[in-house]
Amino acid sequence: MISPEEYASALRTNDAEIAFVRLESKFRVALNARLENSDNNLSYESAVIEYMNHTLAAAKSLGLKGFDVWEVPSHGGSRRNNNLSDRYNDFITAVDHFKVQVQIREAKSYNRYSVALDLDEKDKLRAYVAQIKTVIDNSTLSTSKKERLYNKINAFLAEVDRDRTGFEQLADLTMSLAHLGGEAAKELEPARKLLHTINVFLGRAKEFEDSATALPPSSAQAQLPAPPKQLPAPQNVDDDIPF
Repeated sequence: MISPEEYASALRTNDAEIAFVRLESKFRVALNARLENSDNNLSYESAVIEYMNHTLAAAKSLGLKGFDVWEVPSHGGSRRNNNLSDRYNDFITAVDHFKVQVQIREAKSYNRYSVALDLDEKDKLRAYVAQIKTVIDNSTLSTSKKERLYNKINAFLAEVDRDRTGFEQLADLTMSLAHLGGEAAKELEPARKLLHTINVFLGRAKEFEDSATALPPSSAQAQLPAPPKQLPAPQNVDDDIPF
C-alpha cells in the first residue's frame, strides 16, 4: 500500500495515462519489496494479488480502456487461481506493453516543446540572458521584484544547460516581464526585445529540428493487449481412482 502523499503526487497531471504509469510504478516498487521478503507461497500469492488489485483499481478509477478484460485473482492457492504465477507474468507483460506506449508518447510530447541545442547556440542564449540581467540590475524595480525575475531567469538557464531546452520556463519569464507596467515597462523594454529575440531564435531552431526528425503520428490512446485465454482448472484425478 502506498501513502496518500504518493497518490497525490502521482495524480498531479491532467493525463490519466500518465497518472496510471506513475501509480503502477509505485505499486510495482511495493510489490517487489514484498516479494523480496516473501518466505512462502501464501506470502507470494498475497503480494501478487494485492498488486493486481491495486493496479486494476487505479485503471478503473482513471477510466482507462482495456483493463476491464482482466480480473483480480481470488485468494485460495495456486490450484484455485489456475496457475497464479503465469497469470501474474502475463499481466505484468501487458501492463509494461501499455506503459511503454505511454512513455514514448510522453517523450514525444516533451520533444515537441523543447529543442536540442549545440554549444554555440547555448552560449548565444546565455549572452542574451546576461544582457537581460544587466537591464534588470539597472532598473528601479524593488529588490523583491528583481529577485523573482532572477529566479525565473535561473530556471530558464537551467533548461539551457540540459540536453534539451524546454520552452516553459522561457514563457514564464516572458509573461512575468509583460505583467510589469508603469515606469518599469519603459525601463525593461530592452529586456523584452531581448526575450523576443530569444523566442525567435528558439523557434527557428525548433523548426529546423522538426524538419529533420519528423516521426509518423501515433494513436491517441495506448492499447493494452488482452489476457491470454485460461485453460480450465484440472479435475481432481484422485477422486476418480478407487483404493
